Amino acid sequence: MGKNLISKITTDTFFYGITNYFSVIVAIILLPVYTRIFSKESYGVLDIFNVWNNFLVMVLPLGFYSGILRFYPDYKNDNKQRKLFSGTILNYFIFISIVFIIVWFLGEKIVLVNFMRLSLNESYIYNLSAIVVVEILFLEYLKTFFRMQFQRNRFLIVSLINFILLSSLGFGLVYFYHFGIEGFFIASVVALSVSNVVGFYFFKEQLSLSFNKKIFKEIFFYSIHFMSVSLLFKATDLIDRYLLNNFFSLVSVGEYAIAVKISNFYNILLSAVAFAWMPYVLSIKNDDKLKQTIKVFANLFILASIVLTSFIILFQKEILAFFAPNYLISGKLIPIIISYLFVNGFVYFFTLGIQLKKITRIFTYAAIFSVLTNVLSSIFLSKYFQESGIALGSLLGSIIWVAILFYFSQKKINIRFNYSLIISSLILYLLVVILSYFIDSIYLRILLFGIVFLISMPIIILIIKKNKIILDE
Repeated sequence: MGKNLISKITTDTFFYGITNYFSVIVAIILLPVYTRIFSKESYGVLDIFNVWNNFLVMVLPLGFYSGILRFYPDYKNDNKQRKLFSGTILNYFIFISIVFIIVWFLGEKIVLVNFMRLSLNESYIYNLSAIVVVEILFLEYLKTFFRMQFQRNRFLIVSLINFILLSSLGFGLVYFYHFGIEGFFIASVVALSVSNVVGFYFFKEQLSLSFNKKIFKEIFFYSIHFMSVSLLFKATDLIDRYLLNNFFSLVSVGEYAIAVKISNFYNILLSAVAFAWMPYVLSIKNDDKLKQTIKVFANLFILASIVLTSFIILFQKEILAFFAPNYLISGKLIPIIISYLFVNGFVYFFTLGIQLKKITRIFTYAAIFSVLTNVLSSIFLSKYFQESGIALGSLLGSIIWVAILFYFSQKKINIRFNYSLIISSLILYLLVVILSYFIDSIYLRILLFGIVFLISMPIIILIIKKNKIILDE
């Protein structure tokens, strides 16, 4: 009997998942410091720059990280071709970084004032952000190759270096030296620079500046739809902040940002699991147990997610009191934002037919409908529900996104999911969300979470035992 899949994915979740989100974990660790030192307006500025940086980091690579995952196995056994493959991508990253830096600095006034809705006083942070974006592009390039080569130690080392330097320098510059939010970006530049130096040292034997047009076109046409989806969804994050800043204030942006940070307690785990899950499921695309494996893990994902999200939703007051006591008002947004993240997680299990059949253009079409729904509903609902209306717009957009993808995915590969379990689980989750707005007593919230836990965990154990053959390789 081979290694249990749950054990395998759990191990990979840490090495290739959790460690990939160390920078996000740093932000959470430092959250109690930042929320006590920065004003809500300053935290709003910090969030706007972070959202812009995340947007650029998603768009500039053109989805080439997905291309590395898909095509590296085709080149790994030939040293010359492998170097040609890695060199082609590296050349593109160098080229796009130069173009980005030039455009970013030339467009400083337009971007800062007209798009970010900030003043020119933030020019220093604006310039630091450009360096951060470029540094992240190359670090993710290295980490993706380490991941595909199963170089766990190298992956972990560069991630830990970035984590330790970012957290220690960020804390020191902000808390002891009073650099303000500039300290966070200075720490990011230093941490990323050191991590990249170490990463390229590890990668030196595979470094190449060779370029192959055919390889570039092959990766480009596969990856472009992943980029378009990232572009559209990250654009909605920018639009959300624009609407919050334009319709309300930077204070609202700061409060919304804290709700997102707290909700990201769940999203870090979700993204980490997906980071480990996706390479595995794509590797068994021709296996007879593919459909059953997807079905089993979909059930486990939903039940485990309900336990975790219910905990965050029901104890949000206590979590906020520790991490951000001045942002208790953000609690009203957390159930909506975490529901948005929960629904988005369905993509990793309910839409695999599209990826397995390589019909990635459907992602673009679905994303367009999703973004339109998000933006229009956010504008409309914000008139009646203020900041909550913008969060509701994001939730509606994610529901449209998953629904469209699920429909087309099932047409390509029909998987008979356990719909009775899914529907009953979602009803339980919906009850938790609704009751969280009315239950104030800590004892009642503990009781409600206990009910959710006692319902979900036995079912999880039963699913694992019932599918032992599927879960053993």
